[in-house]
Order: sequence, then C-alpha cells, then structure tokens
Amino acid sequence: MPSSRSAFGTMDSDVTAAAADYLVIYGDIRQAYTIVDRVGSTILPNGLLVGANRRPTGQVGWLLWRRFGAGLTNASAARLLNKSA
Repeated sequence: MPSSRSAFGTMDSDVTAAAADYLVIYGDIRQAYTIVDRVGSTILPNGLLVGANRRPTGQVGWLLWRRFGAGLTNASAARLLNKSA
C-alpha cells in the first residue's frame, strides 16, 4: 500500500558500506533533523581577480561567508533501515 509521505533519494552519493549497512532513513525527517541558518554573514571585496593563467583579469569580485548549523533534534521521529535486518 503506497504511503502518503514524500520520498526522496539520491544515486550520485559516494557511500562506502560498513559492517552495518544502513540503507534508508524513514519517518518524519522535519521533526527528527533541523537545519538552521545562523545569524549574520561576512562579505569582503576582492579587488584583484586572476584568470586560469594566474594573471589579473581586471575584474573586481566579492567573497561571502555564511554559516549554517544542523543536528538531530528528535531521534524517535525517524528510523534507520538496516540491510542485514
């Protein structure tokens, strides 16, 4: 019977299987895992951009740093499916 929940996957990840082969995380991911956009960012002007030949191109650029955080907030909201189970 199909579930009403959304399913997302990726095939381009480079994962090395270990002794415990966890294949799928199932559950309420929004409740289990939180991603936070940290307050503040830093932007700096870069007055000398160089090309592939390591010579100046005559362009000016900007460098932006922005921080994010993430972590497990409710471990009982999601489960890991083990290949050997």
